[in-house]
Amino acid sequence: DETSGPLAGVPRLNGDFTLAALEAALASKPSVLHIASHFDMRPGQDAANSYLLLGDKSPLTLKELNTSPKLSFDGVDLLVLSACSTASATDGSGLEVEGLGAIAQYRGAEAVLATLWNVADASTAEFMTDFYSALAEPGETRASALQTAQLSLIDRDGTRADAGMKDYSDPYHWAPYILMGNIR
Repeated sequence: DETSGPLAGVPRLNGDFTLAALEAALASKPSVLHIASHFDMRPGQDAANSYLLLGDKSPLTLKELNTSPKLSFDGVDLLVLSACSTASATDGSGLEVEGLGAIAQYRGAEAVLATLWNVADASTAEFMTDFYSALAEPGETRASALQTAQLSLIDRDGTRADAGMKDYSDPYHWAPYILMGNIR
């Protein structure tokens, strides 16, 4: 079932987020694809050590993502990876060239929004709501939507606590997100 919000989409939650569901989603060439799961970055020489955890609890390794013909990101204008450390490198060097985000871009995604370190669930949810709301505005670019979402979290400091908002002004909450590829 399709959901409504700033951007409509078909969620695949928990056990419904399977390899087959991901392959089917990629085959449909969605303009925007959001993957919110657990990513385990294990630096080393073997890309089979790092993996995205699917909803059925099976691992999808970086090696599989990099080699499977059914896991092409061609046609995806924006891939959003809200799991932990999706822009990190597999070799431990700090370079993003071999991380999940870079592999997805190499495999065809025009732009990737990824994370540099472990992220908190609550602030990530608010960040994503702000990001997609900004992105849905006419004329908004991916880069400006990213900036809007970051500034929104920064502005949630103690002065807005009386409105019931949590303080996410610490860079831990707003700074891990990077945009790779086409920023428009």
